[in-house]
Amino acid sequence: MQKRETRLISPAAASKILQISLAEIERLAVAGTLTRHSVQGCVNYFDFGQVVKYRERATVAETTETPTARPVPYSDGERHAAIARDVLMKRKIERELIDDGYQRIERDQIVFFGAFDLYSRVNDEYLLYKPTGRDLPKDDPKFVHAPTLYLAPDSRARAMKEVHDRLNAQLRACVDGRGLQDVKAAIIDLLDFALIDSAEQAIDGLENTVEILVTSLSRNQNMVFNLLSLIEQNRSLVHHSTRAMAHVMRFCFKNNYSMQDTKLLSLSALLHDIGITQLPEKLTGCDERLLCEADRVLYQSHTSIGFELLKECGIASKFVKYGAIEHHERLDGSGYPSGARKISLLAQLIGIVDTYDLECGRFDPEGHPRSAMHILKDLKKDCERGKFNRELFGGFVYTLI
Repeated sequence: MQKRETRLISPAAASKILQISLAEIERLAVAGTLTRHSVQGCVNYFDFGQVVKYRERATVAETTETPTARPVPYSDGERHAAIARDVLMKRKIERELIDDGYQRIERDQIVFFGAFDLYSRVNDEYLLYKPTGRDLPKDDPKFVHAPTLYLAPDSRARAMKEVHDRLNAQLRACVDGRGLQDVKAAIIDLLDFALIDSAEQAIDGLENTVEILVTSLSRNQNMVFNLLSLIEQNRSLVHHSTRAMAHVMRFCFKNNYSMQDTKLLSLSALLHDIGITQLPEKLTGCDERLLCEADRVLYQSHTSIGFELLKECGIASKFVKYGAIEHHERLDGSGYPSGARKISLLAQLIGIVDTYDLECGRFDPEGHPRSAMHILKDLKKDCERGKFNRELFGGFVYTLI
């Protein structure tokens, strides 16, 4: 099979997809915009309180203003909400009862904690395995044969914050003075650290990560384009989330969004699939269309899980949380979890970006990567069917040039 790469397109391809002249595409490139929405304005226009209310027992669509909307059984939202509650309750029990307040460290994260004691668990007792100040490089026999390791309760919050601060400092140095490969590696390290266990302190640190990226890359917007070209088109959550953030950031830069809106949209894109971190590993990076009914329902619950997880982690912006729960909703009511027709602008954009990026990672029956033109033509048909916002789609195509 051929290698899958992030797909960008030529101005001529954009002209063909959007059915406007190449001269008009070039004029828009000079003007620097296809859309001029304010995220805050559109969010307020749709009124989150009227669009989707996430209740304790269920996610349901408020469609009183759209009498022709497809009826959505209450049980659809209730089922996803119930799964979300069960998954997060299991997560809480595992952390509080099984680990006794100790924070489990995944193997790929061990290298981040050289400045802290790490413990192994033997017969329900925690024994010091790696003392403070000793690094465990991946070729160290003690790393190779390491059991599951833990941070002690008294150092857990401080360690997570210090590691994320250090990784953000490395990212800032990379963006300001090193090559794109270093920037990409720093972003991947940050997301590996933050998303593997979705710890509260690590998720909080991603707001600073986005602040660094938006502030720095806004001064050299071509870096976002080049960064997209470097991020491998594989199905891992970390790579998909990074590409989604880069696509959205480029969209905002090209369409003259404010810095505040750009940061909000970029953070939402980065965290839109965070609910997947709580699902079984077999569902990470899967093709939803190939799942059995039980697995499909569980997979679709990642939207509700993400909403609750971000709330649990203390993410202040309700717009970021609704980006997680709404990015699979569609304007014609055919999406999930609640079949809502009124969807925030933020979630509409992430829905387009998410669909495009996932399709770029798929192959045709002959084993060839799907071309950008074929994917965009399919998305255009979905716009014509009323699933996606046409203007946002046009703006997204423009950013791929």
